[in-house]
Amino acid sequence: MFTGIIEETVQVDDVENAGEGKRIRIQRPDSFKEISCGESICLCGACLTVESFDSSQMKFFLAEETLEKTWFSTISEGDKINLERSLKAEDRMSGHIVQGHVEQTTEVLEG
Repeated sequence: MFTGIIEETVQVDDVENAGEGKRIRIQRPDSFKEISCGESICLCGACLTVESFDSSQMKFFLAEETLEKTWFSTISEGDKINLERSLKAEDRMSGHIVQGHVEQTTEVLEG
């Protein structure tokens, strides 16, 4: 679960086609010290799984379903994305509880 409160904004360093999806490499913020492979991190409102990481970067795989239901199909190197780590049971909630699982997209007709 997530609160919807953005923790960091980072740059996409690399985007590559990877079989039935894409793989992205993003900058790893200093504040994201305690992460692990398999952890869920919210990237621009979508829950993604940390595939690998080191001291300066994190990698995520974007499956076809993710690409179809989010804007990630157009993601490019240099794009800025918002990050939020998932809640721990003992965390203070300063936003609202959201799952981060995108089920549908729609078009905004008026702004």
